[in-house]
Amino acid sequence: MSTATTFTSDELVLRCCSAVPLQQKLCLAADGFGCRLCFLESTSNSKNVPADLSLCVFVLDRCVSVRALQEMLANHEDLQAGPSEAAGRRTLLYGQALLLRHSYSDMYLSCLTSSGLSADKLAFDVGLQEELAGEACWWTVHPASKQRSEGEKVRVGDDLILVSVSSERYLHVSWSAGVCDADVSVSVDAAFQQTLWSVAPISSATVEAQGHLRGGDTLRLLHGHTDECLTIPTAGHGEEERRSVHFEGGTASSQARSLWRIEMLCVSWSGSHTRWGQPFRLHHVTTGTYLGRSQDGGLQLVEREQADIRSTAFCLRTTKDAGQECMDFNMKREGMGAPEIKYGDSLCFVQHIDTFLWLTYHTSDSKRRKEKGLHKQAILHSEGHMDDGLTLSRSQREESQAAGLIRSSIRLFSDFIRGLDKRDNISASELQIEMFRQSLQDLIGYFRPPKIGQGHEAKQNSIRTLKNRQHLFQEEGIITLVLDCIDHLHLYNSAAHFAEVSGKEAGDSWEATLSSLYELLAALIQGNRNNCSKFSTSLDWLVSRLERLEASTGILEVLHSVLTESPEALNFIKEGHIRSIISLLDKHGRNPKILDVLCSLCVCHRMAVRSNQHLICDSLLSERNLLLQTRLVNQVTSVRPNIYLCMGDDCAQYRKWYYEVVVEKAVPFVAAEPTHLRVGWACTAGYHPSPTGGHGWGSNGLGDDLCSYGFDGLHLWTGGIGQRVSSPNQHLLREDDVISCCLDLSAPCISFRVNGQPVQGMLENFSADGLLFPVVSFSAGVRVRLLFGGRQGEFKFLPPAGFSPCSEALLPSMRCRLELCEEFTRFQGNGLCDLLGLAAPIGPVTFTPSPVDTSQVVLPPQLELIRERLAENLHELWLLDKIEQGWTHGPVRDDSKKVHPGLVEFSKLPDQERHSRLQAAEKTVRTLLALGAHIGLSDYHAEENVKYVRLSNKYELCNGYRPAPVDQSGVSLTAAQEALVEALAENEHNIWARERIRQGWSYAAQQDIKSKRSPQLVPFTLLEEKSRHCSREHARDALGTLLGLGYTVEPPEHQQPLLGPEVKAASEETFRIFRVERPFAVCDGKWYFEFEVVTDGEMKVGWTRPGSKPDVELGSDNQAFVFDGSKAQWWHGSPMPLGRLWKKGDVIGCLLDLSRKTMRVTLNGELQLNGCGSEIAAKDFSVSGGFLPVCSLGVNQVGRLNLGRRVNTLKYFSVCGLQEGYQPFGCNMRRDLPLWMSWKEPLFVPVLEDHPYLQVTRIDGTIGRPPGLKVTQRSLWAPDSAKTDVEFYRLSMPVECAQVFSTPVEGSLPPSSSAICHIREPEEGDVDSDFEVLMKSVHRYTGSRDELNNHKDQTQEKPSKCKQRFLLKKKPELNTSSSSARLLEEVLAIERDDCNHLADCTKYYYSLNILHGQDPSCIWVGWVTSAFRPPEQSFDLERVCTVMVTLGDEWGKVLQSVRRSCCYMVCAAEGSSLSHSRSSSGLEIGCLVDTATGLLTFTANGKEMGTYFRVEPCTKLFPAVFAKATTPDVFQFELGRIKGALPLSAAVFRSEKNSAGPQCPPRMTVQCLMRARWTRLPDHSPQVELVRLEERHGWRAQCKESLQVMTLHIPEEDRSEDLRCSVIYFEIDS
Repeated sequence: MSTATTFTSDELVLRCCSAVPLQQKLCLAADGFGCRLCFLESTSNSKNVPADLSLCVFVLDRCVSVRALQEMLANHEDLQAGPSEAAGRRTLLYGQALLLRHSYSDMYLSCLTSSGLSADKLAFDVGLQEELAGEACWWTVHPASKQRSEGEKVRVGDDLILVSVSSERYLHVSWSAGVCDADVSVSVDAAFQQTLWSVAPISSATVEAQGHLRGGDTLRLLHGHTDECLTIPTAGHGEEERRSVHFEGGTASSQARSLWRIEMLCVSWSGSHTRWGQPFRLHHVTTGTYLGRSQDGGLQLVEREQADIRSTAFCLRTTKDAGQECMDFNMKREGMGAPEIKYGDSLCFVQHIDTFLWLTYHTSDSKRRKEKGLHKQAILHSEGHMDDGLTLSRSQREESQAAGLIRSSIRLFSDFIRGLDKRDNISASELQIEMFRQSLQDLIGYFRPPKIGQGHEAKQNSIRTLKNRQHLFQEEGIITLVLDCIDHLHLYNSAAHFAEVSGKEAGDSWEATLSSLYELLAALIQGNRNNCSKFSTSLDWLVSRLERLEASTGILEVLHSVLTESPEALNFIKEGHIRSIISLLDKHGRNPKILDVLCSLCVCHRMAVRSNQHLICDSLLSERNLLLQTRLVNQVTSVRPNIYLCMGDDCAQYRKWYYEVVVEKAVPFVAAEPTHLRVGWACTAGYHPSPTGGHGWGSNGLGDDLCSYGFDGLHLWTGGIGQRVSSPNQHLLREDDVISCCLDLSAPCISFRVNGQPVQGMLENFSADGLLFPVVSFSAGVRVRLLFGGRQGEFKFLPPAGFSPCSEALLPSMRCRLELCEEFTRFQGNGLCDLLGLAAPIGPVTFTPSPVDTSQVVLPPQLELIRERLAENLHELWLLDKIEQGWTHGPVRDDSKKVHPGLVEFSKLPDQERHSRLQAAEKTVRTLLALGAHIGLSDYHAEENVKYVRLSNKYELCNGYRPAPVDQSGVSLTAAQEALVEALAENEHNIWARERIRQGWSYAAQQDIKSKRSPQLVPFTLLEEKSRHCSREHARDALGTLLGLGYTVEPPEHQQPLLGPEVKAASEETFRIFRVERPFAVCDGKWYFEFEVVTDGEMKVGWTRPGSKPDVELGSDNQAFVFDGSKAQWWHGSPMPLGRLWKKGDVIGCLLDLSRKTMRVTLNGELQLNGCGSEIAAKDFSVSGGFLPVCSLGVNQVGRLNLGRRVNTLKYFSVCGLQEGYQPFGCNMRRDLPLWMSWKEPLFVPVLEDHPYLQVTRIDGTIGRPPGLKVTQRSLWAPDSAKTDVEFYRLSMPVECAQVFSTPVEGSLPPSSSAICHIREPEEGDVDSDFEVLMKSVHRYTGSRDELNNHKDQTQEKPSKCKQRFLLKKKPELNTSSSSARLLEEVLAIERDDCNHLADCTKYYYSLNILHGQDPSCIWVGWVTSAFRPPEQSFDLERVCTVMVTLGDEWGKVLQSVRRSCCYMVCAAEGSSLSHSRSSSGLEIGCLVDTATGLLTFTANGKEMGTYFRVEPCTKLFPAVFAKATTPDVFQFELGRIKGALPLSAAVFRSEKNSAGPQCPPRMTVQCLMRARWTRLPDHSPQVELVRLEERHGWRAQCKESLQVMTLHIPEEDRSEDLRCSVIYFEIDS
């Protein structure tokens, strides 16, 4: 090659040409191990201190033009493939982009995104990067001299300027002066300042002769043709002994300690061919020292600082003949030179240049040497021996690289241990903890096992290489150094302890560093039997370290490797070892590595180890809460009628309702699971039967949540808990049973009867938003008949007195029907199915009148007089109407004689009557103003132009008065004014209806004055036409009067119609999203699918990325690209016009071209055009992550998604798609693609490290501080803040109460804490409870049907006293009681508890520290159950779902009452007021639970608060916090303890039972509430038959086929998932 130019594949060094302090010669260098940043290596004093040129060498990997680079990056070509061999070696030209590969580490010189070293804020760091992606690794080269121009060849010695392609900054050297000249700090960065560089060639691949020695090679020096090689003692020897050099045979020739590197005494062409007599140094690779002559004339290894030329320069000779001269040190070489010395053939004699001594060995008695294991000592001698000739053996690159890493690792670990040895004064700068951690990760990656998917041969080669690396590192003592580092770090108890000695930065990294050391240890021995066998006798040491939770993950890796590769270790396994390993499941959760270790304990050489198997099974399966569980669960279906009952007092509905269920068939067992059948009531706002999974073993039945209330014959079900009740002939519901369901909304309470006999229990005081409706849930093997009364099914038994059939709740426009509570799909023929949106009634189902609010309307002064004139004219019109009907004036009203006392002129009306008419007129005007109408005079003379009607004499009254109303003949109303008339008429009806309801009236189909039932209490739109006409005429008269009087009435631009409240959808959702399963996302190709519009409402269809969220409307963010045909809009972040509106039956085609990055939409095969006339709906989008078909359906909408698995079912694919090369999305699929849908079900998920706005910091416990979890909100405005301003948090592990409660110790239970009441004698003046009233009425009337019909229950309207009996607030004097004082004393004076006392302790404690700046009134602290469901609106303790379960005996006495809820919280503001401080600083709310009694109490800064709760046995309670952040640092869980109570960890973790030491294992995490999630659409839905029977026989419901689902149960969360979709909850969908 020409020495003047540079080619690709050449090795070179970049020299800094700028003026530098102290006039040093510097070269660009990088290590690539630990630290990726570049630095400068000095070559100024290389004669005395050799430079490490191996770190400075770069390979010119590629050079291309800038335009070619841009094309490669734009086309996403594989840049890792290396330079194209077809292009051959290319000459580097100015203006080109080049790629420099670091020869030592095989990484690329890059402009990094960090900027930590330079003081220039606009500069970026320069370092090495493994991946060749993007522009970061590319640099353009430019001439610094004007004598050179772009396009010329780059010549050696030219001054160059290197510019980063990605940042457009120069490769620059920054200097920062220190105290003296020697303290100059140098750094390499990419800045806007120039630095000149020059290229120093090292070697050229063009003329390199294979098999010949050249500078920089790593080799072994073999003694003659034997296997003895020049080496140093093994790692077990002392430091001074390892400086000696000897010849050793055997395994030494395959170990890294025998490797040497030839280093020339120059920089340029230091990698050229080595010639005879050419001076060089011998660099020992693993120790970093040099072979040299000591001061006493001996041969030993010297440190780099003492390696001057006189002592370390050697050359190679062909013979020992005299007269041979050495080459001049300072002679400059050009080019690679001629190859002279060949590996394996050339016999070389090594001569020390300064003394002309020969490298030889010390002679000794060979027999004595063999007996003592001595080796031939290498020395320098003037003559030597005849056999001093050496042959050279070149090492492989893999071996050479491993030796270099060994040297770096030894230096790394030695420096770290040396820094830790300074126990009292550890310097964080000496430890360099970040570089140490990065180095550990590099080493772990270096020993990574072969990738899955490799071919057999490639895999075997990778395994062989890995074992060689492990052997090399083990022989050099790296494993011992790692163990020394572990032992040094284990001297500290926690990160906080380590931080006290070494600083915060090192303390924060203590846990990660320790874990990485164990992972490295596992990587060094994994798959290597020899290395693992050394640990087989050290199991006690390994297992004892498992107690250190921060490093247990890495220890498990080591333990698994030992047990797998060294089966003899099973001989040393003890029972305590196995129990310690199992305890990690309790503290770490279901770590797969723990299970792998347990599996390795059960099998040895493919033979079962029975003793270990039995012990593991006994420990894991005893409580069944450490492992996940599976079970086949019956699919349950819920059906309901379209009858909705309102709980509000201002509703027109009746308050007491009744229906019956007749069991026609009930097979106890159709499958292994018992048949499910429950009847009762549910609420629209909370009852959403999940298609798969849910609370417990599946929350898809009646009573599995607190918003539904069911009965199965033996139990009252609500909140997922069945309470056993007594009843005559009690049994599970069976054939021919008739269940009567009674709902009293005035109490409120729910009761049941079986075959006419009352069930001795009821559900009272339930609080739920929304509307109630009858429900029956059942599985296969059940057939029931529902009777709602009258034509909807005649009852078998008469309803209790005062109760009405449910059918009477139907409004006039509604027809009764039976329907599924939740329906998602409706299967059609040809394998297609309809996708269903949320279901909601189309018309109003209840009537709650809501008149226009006029309280805030102020009449303008100019309209004050209008009231009297309007009232007078309306009276005139009323007189005119009455006279026409034949009415006359009389003193007393008599409708039969048509006599009325009000037939007089307006001024002579009685004061009360006149005042009433004036108020009505004023309200009419106010209503018009509230509706947005504008009233004013047409002109100033309008009053003068008013005309009045002149009537004939027949209209003259007996008192001589003749009405004269305003003439409205010339008044004509516009369409907008007619809308005002309709609104006025509707408002008047609402006003009348509200007054009627307040008087106790309710709706019924027939008028009943005695019972106060009226058919007129319905929405205005459902009134009879005659009534509506009357109302409209009255409103039209009022509006016409105003216009006739000369006023103008201008309606608002946008009329606001008055509508009665309609029932909402089954939830607050307005859409339901369906998408294909994530793994089917496509990243390339051309794809097509169709969507048929079954209903023409609001729907969207298109493509979405896999990361779309289930609670975000499609197209409102940047995740989805969808078409809304109901509005002819394309949605992606914002709407844009596209195409035309669709109609029912249209077919939408969605086309995706990922190669061209375009999307198009067709409607019935016709491409839709956007506003610019283009058929492309979207283009130039990113394809990373892929796309999935998606559609969303609004309320009551139906669509049909066809992915084209059967191509012939696609209607327009052949018209638009097939010819262009598109293929159906579902082509070549053997079965239908699985679909997932959005499901609004709250779920607590862990707060991950990459959470968008939340951060959880784990705080280690110290002697004076308990462990904790700190919650920080990065942004006070979270993405979901539009939905709720309160975030819900809980800890991941629950406290479980005892199965049977013990009797509380006297004085430990507050006076009024009887949440569970036992039998008590009635006291004088007590009012009977609802249950007692019900039972008395049943015992009093047990006669015939007629007697029951005639019975009038006079006590049904009495209010219940349950709320008074089960108040949550303590009595005021409790705050000064002895119990409060005792608790305060215990908190303030914490002492060591007696061990015997703590052994029986059942009280557990945690506290919440509200951080400075956080408003206490926005914090709620306490406990939640696994069935917690947040309110849709802002959180309010009064709106939490609760229900009272009351049980009694056959005589009507209350035996037990339980208040069941899903959360037990207190507001921190109560604690703030108790501590007389409005500030949150220092406010700590303590929460105690007594698992033996179920009592929950709270403290504030040690003072007992006045709120307590009592829960049921077996209740699982999660520590919880509801918080609205007012500062970034919100709160902190403190997992400590107080006197007389154990910490929370003692109740949560089985291995910590009765342990007084607070713990916060990794399994204890903070979870936040996710309001919606994705759930898989069931492949098969139960076939439910709903039939309307003959007249008065009601409705029949049955499930035709048995369907079971494999359910995965999570014990600690007490919830389950369908096994097909459980993987998403362990990935945690973000």
